[in-house]
Amino acid sequence: YRKITALINQLYSASINHKRVQRIMREYNLNCRVRPKKSKKMGKPYYKTDNLLQRQFKANQPMEVLTTDITYLPFGNSMLY
Repeated sequence: YRKITALINQLYSASINHKRVQRIMREYNLNCRVRPKKSKKMGKPYYKTDNLLQRQFKANQPMEVLTTDITYLPFGNSMLY
């Protein structure tokens, strides 16, 4: 009814209330089909590693301690990390 009301108000000089359009559409069964909202389902982790660093990020030599960020990958109906 919102789009129909906006279209009618745009095309014609006399404005019409959205409640009236909704009531008329309900009388003639012209309501749109409401789509259900899809929610993202979180996937289970493939494997989980241990916390080897224990938040001690200082290293004695280069390339000894490497860290990374989490990457989210949509995979079918679930998300992989």
